[in-house]
Amino acid sequence: MKPIAVFQHSPGTGPGHFIEYAARAGLPLHIYCGFLGEPLPASISGFSGLVSFGGPMSVNHRLGFIEQEARLMDEALRREIPVLGHCLGSQLLARALGATVEANRPAPWELGWFPVHAVESGHEEWTDAFNGQEVFHWHNENFALPQGATHLLTNENCTHQAFACGPHLGMQFHIEITAAMIRDWCRRSDAPREWQHLPTVQSVEAMQTDLQSRISQSNRIAERIYSRWSRSLYEKE
Repeated sequence: MKPIAVFQHSPGTGPGHFIEYAARAGLPLHIYCGFLGEPLPASISGFSGLVSFGGPMSVNHRLGFIEQEARLMDEALRREIPVLGHCLGSQLLARALGATVEANRPAPWELGWFPVHAVESGHEEWTDAFNGQEVFHWHNENFALPQGATHLLTNENCTHQAFACGPHLGMQFHIEITAAMIRDWCRRSDAPREWQHLPTVQSVEAMQTDLQSRISQSNRIAERIYSRWSRSLYEKE
């Protein structure tokens, strides 16, 4: 199998649990860190898939390395190379599919562990892994639903939590999260303290309560979703 192109956008927001899954599944990865000035590939044609993770920037900032990645994502869509987006990555995927990315609604921020729910029946291959369970959120923007995409998941804090479009999947939340990543984000960011008066923002203490149990549950969800998405890689071969 050709390697999967993996895009990290800032320190501490990398592949997390996805690396563990890929190692067990025998999926070769090439991780690109454009924020460090590392050159990105000229074409996505040498890869079996494209996986994009989170970051503190907005897709609307039009940063150079983000725009280079966006061009590769456009190419992946044209070539029907499966794309998997987490948070910022899901927003990039939505933008590549023609949708806008704006301030999160109805809440200005969603930070912490909150459940997500299936929008409707008929898409259980994607939604059964969640079944109303908590996943980890860290965002203040959200994608509009791209034309032709299937709206998979929602909650009361954020209307568009996940969508699928053919072999491509975008998730506003973080199933790649690890305990170390959460501790790091809580140390680095003032947002949880600044916005914890909102019911959609948990304190850093609440985010880290029963952390190992929550991470174990998150990992189980991630394993099912990554396995389902990975099937598209083999179908493309």
